[in-house]
Amino acid sequence: MEPVSFTSRLAARDVMRVSTRLLLRHNISILAMAVGPVFWLVGLAGSSEQVTRLGLSLMPLLVAVPGLAFLVGSLSAYRPGTSELYEPVEWTFADESIEIRHPGRSARAEWEEFRSWRFAGGCYVLHTTRTHYLLVPARDVGDERRVAFEELLTSHLGPKHR
Repeated sequence: MEPVSFTSRLAARDVMRVSTRLLLRHNISILAMAVGPVFWLVGLAGSSEQVTRLGLSLMPLLVAVPGLAFLVGSLSAYRPGTSELYEPVEWTFADESIEIRHPGRSARAEWEEFRSWRFAGGCYVLHTTRTHYLLVPARDVGDERRVAFEELLTSHLGPKHR
């Protein structure tokens, strides 16, 4: 496959959107948001006033969990020392490796260093571990390179992770 090269520049809103969405997709977040409605419905179906009240008391988690995810995402994006994240990066994705040129330094990453990829919050998320990842804003890949870029990701990292 032909290498895919482009320059990207993350914005704080990219980091905030991706962090928030990944937190909301986490199983614990989903469970926390679902527990109130589930108990409420089980209480209604079983005519149990105690279980219904428990479900109602847990309903605020439907708002609290997304609010907390937004707060954590905001802290990730705007914390001190993140300014270097938002400098332009030149990427070259090739069959052999990934070349990354950042102001003042260059790096080369082997495909084996990455576990999976997904699309979230308008960015390609390249996971090195479950909780560590690189972000590539989709707007910087460009429509003309998007298919080739996703083919490279799929051929080296497997299908897009949900």
